[in-house]
Amino acid sequence: MLERCGKILVALGLSDSDRTTLRYVNALARLIAPDALDLVHVVDTRTVMWDLHGERHCFPQDVVSDARALLHAQVRRGLEPVESATVKTRLLEGAPLYEILRLARVEEPDLVITGRNPDKRRSGTLPERLARKAPCSVLVVPDGVTPRFDEILVPVDFSANAAAALSTAVALGQLAGVEAIRCLHSYWIPRGYAKNERSEAELGKILRETAEQQWQDFVRPLARRGIDITCQFRLEKYASKAIREEVEHEGIDLVVVGARGRAVGTSILLGGTTERLVTTTRVPVLTVKEKGSNVSLLDALLKALGSA
Repeated sequence: MLERCGKILVALGLSDSDRTTLRYVNALARLIAPDALDLVHVVDTRTVMWDLHGERHCFPQDVVSDARALLHAQVRRGLEPVESATVKTRLLEGAPLYEILRLARVEEPDLVITGRNPDKRRSGTLPERLARKAPCSVLVVPDGVTPRFDEILVPVDFSANAAAALSTAVALGQLAGVEAIRCLHSYWIPRGYAKNERSEAELGKILRETAEQQWQDFVRPLARRGIDITCQFRLEKYASKAIREEVEHEGIDLVVVGARGRAVGTSILLGGTTERLVTTTRVPVLTVKEKGSNVSLLDALLKALGSA
């Protein structure tokens, strides 16, 4: 009997971008054979009108009925059969972020997948807020991308969370049959260097050499599973800028990033950096999180590897 590998929750917006999201779900499902797919759309009822007496008007049921019909049609057209999975389609009412987070806490998925309009680059969007607040790993898929896993980029700051992201990328890469994974470390010269007797170039060289040694210590204990892991080093204060340029210049298909990082002489992978990646990068971004005592996305991928 094949081991099952976990749950995926898919947030759909009932827009054209759902086609891209569902193509990505299909590609992942072929790789990891999840045991459950939960496809959900939330009808936003925050715009319900109130009458003069402060009574809430009933939300028009034809709106809900139309949304339910469209949801089932989107899933029917876009989702390929998944033999391993129990598939649920849900229509919820309320505030989309709240309802998706509530469902994620109740159902405990290993991964939440949501689409994103790549032309909307402002902060505070639903994908960014899900990536920040969800209790599990989150994959944000920009509209129009083709599901590929040939070139995976993992930004690293040598923290435990970066190690979890890289281990997840390696497991996913093995399932996808890739030969190599690219890492990126950005470092910068702290303010006040001018007070030091060394020149900026000398300090940059020292920081680069220190980072290279940290990289060797960082990557040594990680299981590579036959995949070549390389790291690029860039002198750049803003990690998100370095990552975007690497994505654009190297034809990256997927960015896998740790949800948290550290701020000791390095651009961190926490908060603003990850959120900027989610809202500005034109390739999918997988934010890797631990789920406490529950199974993590990495555990799910390793189970899939054991079943292969």
